[in-house]
Amino acid sequence: MNTPSSIGNEPYLFLVDDDGSISDPSFIAKTSREELYSSIASTWADSARDLALEMSICPPLAWRVHRLYEDARDDLSEALSDLDKDSEHYDEEAAKLNRLLTTMPEEPDGNAERWLFSLDVATFKTKVVPAVEQWLSEEPDYRFEDDYIGTDSSPEGSAYRFFQSLDQKDLQELDISFVDSDRPGSNLCYAVLEGDIAQANAVAERTKRPFRFKRK
Repeated sequence: MNTPSSIGNEPYLFLVDDDGSISDPSFIAKTSREELYSSIASTWADSARDLALEMSICPPLAWRVHRLYEDARDDLSEALSDLDKDSEHYDEEAAKLNRLLTTMPEEPDGNAERWLFSLDVATFKTKVVPAVEQWLSEEPDYRFEDDYIGTDSSPEGSAYRFFQSLDQKDLQELDISFVDSDRPGSNLCYAVLEGDIAQANAVAERTKRPFRFKRK
């Protein structure tokens, strides 16, 4: 991980709470899935295959597409039940809808990808892409997605990721430890300054580190 930016020749200041937890004051909070799932490539909307590739990397994205698949299947079932049985074209239309339904088993896992590949470009661009874009713009449902959100999604998480990049000798000299447990709704991972701020700053200065600590 890169070292934190400094202003001019001034070292970067990390903030320390009364309980010793360290936070990054310059961190801009991430709230949308688009920000939090930064591993999703920006090319996901280029084609069905690009989207399917990102689904294999980000399970919550796969869940969203699975729901689109289920909705499409429900639409076919509803269209079939709404057909006018007295229409002279009923048999032809019913047969067509039934054929489509047979290509879409109820279980979306694996079948959703095949469905994506079967869509023409216009349908993919006008139906699937906007739905996924809307999903990405929203806040995650932390009840189900928390495990897939990175630990750097908060000021504390950002500092945690930075200090995790230091070697063990530096951490021992600075007297920094880590908390690595989870609670529903948030990744509870943060660095803790166990000792005195002045002593930690003296170590950082002696070892020519580009950061210091300040009481929050």
